[in-house]
Amino acid sequence: MSRGLPDFGIYKAKTVTSSLDDMAELAARLGSIVTFDRRGEVVAFDDFEDAVLKWQLTGACVGCYGILDETSVKSGSQSLHLYVAGGGMDNINYRRAFGILASKSLGLEVSFSRLGANCQFKGVLIYYSGARQYQAEFMVDTTDLSLSVYNSTPDFTEVASWAALYGYVHQFHTVKMVVDFEAEHYKRLIFNADEYDISTVGVYSVPNATAPHISVNLRLATTDGSDGAVEGIDDVVLTQDEP
Repeated sequence: MSRGLPDFGIYKAKTVTSSLDDMAELAARLGSIVTFDRRGEVVAFDDFEDAVLKWQLTGACVGCYGILDETSVKSGSQSLHLYVAGGGMDNINYRRAFGILASKSLGLEVSFSRLGANCQFKGVLIYYSGARQYQAEFMVDTTDLSLSVYNSTPDFTEVASWAALYGYVHQFHTVKMVVDFEAEHYKRLIFNADEYDISTVGVYSVPNATAPHISVNLRLATTDGSDGAVEGIDDVVLTQDEP
């Protein structure tokens, strides 16, 4: 391969264009969904464009469902729509499992749109070591318009709140949670343009002999027993080796 020529080199001056030496920027321009926060190494992602939903429905929730839908989409032509039927604090959970990773510094990024009133939307990252279960999760609660993380107590620690949370069709909010499961504490939480240092918050853990693996969960619940929905979940990204 030629080296240092205008078509291939990244340092030699060009007449019309400039060379691009940031491969992450190049991937973003070519359509990658990993554009929100590029720290960490991408392990897996799902833009929900496949014909098959590659997430497992767990637990019982009468009248609840999750479907691939085109109502509100961030990228591609469809996203995951979750619905919870009213009648008593029900919740729906979709789970995807991954093999254990060498790095224990992991990130979970999720985008969502049009979250109903009196709903709680959660992104849950569980690390099974073979001896213990470590659980980290973020929660967006439209009852009190708050953003929280699950702590070691266990309880929720509020990180931020808003006066309003807009939810127009095809307009998405993005959350990224970064956790150090080795040290058993969070690192940071990002919501849209705001980044929060949550390194003082511990991660919940209990003894658990389940075989080593990582579980990513997307959950929706209502706080008052009414119907609830999140009309679009899109661009889920799992990362490792987060700084």
